[in-house]
Amino acid sequence: MMDLQFPGLNVNLFDVLDINIPALVIFILGGVAVALMLWHIVKRRHKRSVAVKYSDIRIVQRAASSTRHRMRFIVPALRILAVVLFTVALARPRSGTEVREVTSE
Repeated sequence: MMDLQFPGLNVNLFDVLDINIPALVIFILGGVAVALMLWHIVKRRHKRSVAVKYSDIRIVQRAASSTRHRMRFIVPALRILAVVLFTVALARPRSGTEVREVTSE
């Protein structure tokens, strides 16, 4: 069975400042970013909905069945997926339990 660990992010700036950010903080910030993105998408869609009167409903039905209209969710979904994957990458996942000490000359 594989043991997956998230040690977090360790930043060392010129041996002057050493910052250690735990994985839980990274996941919380990533969750907040995803929630804000979802809120923005919902808000933008709500703002776009307007009522327009047409003389013939078939015009609207043909426009709504286009490929672009059916695939409009892909770009926001890919953006959210990118933020999720970036958050996981920042948490530095590691697997395994074996520790080896390697010496070199």
